[in-house]
Amino acid sequence: MNHLIENQLLNTPITWTICGLIGILGVLHSLEIIHPIYLILSPSLVMREQQYWRLFTSFFYVGPISFRFVIDIQWLYIVSSHMESRYFVGKPLDYLFLLVVTFAILLILRFTSIIDIPFLSSLFTVVLTYLTCRVWGDMQVAMIGALAIPMRFLPYIYMAVNVISSDGTSEMIGYCVGHVLWYFLEVFPRITGYHLLSIQRLYNRVYATRALEA
Repeated sequence: MNHLIENQLLNTPITWTICGLIGILGVLHSLEIIHPIYLILSPSLVMREQQYWRLFTSFFYVGPISFRFVIDIQWLYIVSSHMESRYFVGKPLDYLFLLVVTFAILLILRFTSIIDIPFLSSLFTVVLTYLTCRVWGDMQVAMIGALAIPMRFLPYIYMAVNVISSDGTSEMIGYCVGHVLWYFLEVFPRITGYHLLSIQRLYNRVYATRALEA
């Protein structure tokens, strides 16, 4: 058991860090040590009051410890660990850079009022969900019992459910962000030969050069 946990930590350190931060904020809220009002992303408070921590906490707060909290963090772990340990295997810097770009895009959308939600954690999960579904589009997942569908259709199902149950505008924007990132991960490199979201090769090249010089 300990060996299994150790392997998971070694294979998906970024995912475990993200889930750990979410868990810490969830526990702090449940113990009433911190209130969500101090975690929300408020552009005015960031710019005028220099409360820069809000740029980060809004991505790592999903609520107090509850059944929904467990479901949310479990799903985030599934999609993030798939991307980190399979798609970005051996390329942790590329995955970290992808997350930084995702955070930056969502922050820009929030500061320009294109999206107006207090926490960006849900959209962060939406982006990773879309990427996972596109990368492993042929993988079958069970929906409503025994009904199995390809993963590529999950985003459209989720969008339809969100539109029916609520406005769903923010989620749709999240899927659009995911599609743009998928394009630059998969399509753009095939067309041009340039990997704009890849920095692992550059790091390896610089590190190898310095090793030879030493």
